[in-house]
Amino acid sequence: MNKEPAIVSVVIPVYNKRRYLRRALHSVLQQTEQDVEIILVDDGSTDGSLDTVYDIKDPRIRYVRQSNAGVSAARNTGVKLSRSPLIAFLDADDAWEPEFLEAMLALTRRYPSAGLYASGYRVQVAGQPARPARVSGLPLLRRRFLSKDYFRLSTRGELPISASSVLIPRRVLMEMGGFPEGEGMGEDQHVWWRICSRHAFAYDKRYLSTYYQDAAERTCPANVPEEELAFSRRLREELPGLRLSLWQRWHAYRYMGAHLLYLSRENLKAGKTADAVKLLQDQRTRLLPLKWLLRRLQVAVAA
Repeated sequence: MNKEPAIVSVVIPVYNKRRYLRRALHSVLQQTEQDVEIILVDDGSTDGSLDTVYDIKDPRIRYVRQSNAGVSAARNTGVKLSRSPLIAFLDADDAWEPEFLEAMLALTRRYPSAGLYASGYRVQVAGQPARPARVSGLPLLRRRFLSKDYFRLSTRGELPISASSVLIPRRVLMEMGGFPEGEGMGEDQHVWWRICSRHAFAYDKRYLSTYYQDAAERTCPANVPEEELAFSRRLREELPGLRLSLWQRWHAYRYMGAHLLYLSRENLKAGKTADAVKLLQDQRTRLLPLKWLLRRLQVAVAA
């Protein structure tokens, strides 16, 4: 007799995370919701990452190895191998609070029509205290809510959704085509905007995951993109055909403008002034408040 699939499949992409993988895995095993399967997809690690957790004996864990193809390919492999109707993602160097999955399942029961479920998260930079992600515009009086305002919430601060604070119905991921492969940055934002432009998303404001950002892993100036990333270009191309209100469409343009402004700031910090100015010439950056724009540029120049 076949065993019923777990309620949630947890997909953990792994690439050279030997120092952190045990922390991530333990945060899953310590969840208050235990009906899970855990799929660790090693994307061609060269540091023996999976060797550090083979001693954790739990029948819910599945180990998969593949040639290095990028984090999107690793996530997509995990999705294909999953047996559950709901899929949660956790990067191998991040961690969940014990109530994360319980909270996400509560959202699915409360808002069954949502296309994506997420929680607030903390950001932990090496050598600094963890801080809440700076998400602007969340409802003040509600802890849990359903929203169609992804673009608005993503424009003025940090993104409301991180790659380690999200649960998505498997059918929705299949409809959207999964994560785009072969892209080094912004591949998760492609999935978030594509889902949230077609479905409402549900949110629990509690900080139930931690995004660990080590200083050594922050963007190197030499690797700062000089052009608009693929997720934003695709949004620009697909926007005319999306069923969005005028309000949502306006904020979608501002969302792209904020992305271009971020790239401009990073190019300024890297000394690439010509590239920064070119990015700022895009009409979409002009949809952002002038004072905010100038303040961001002043910070970049000062840095």
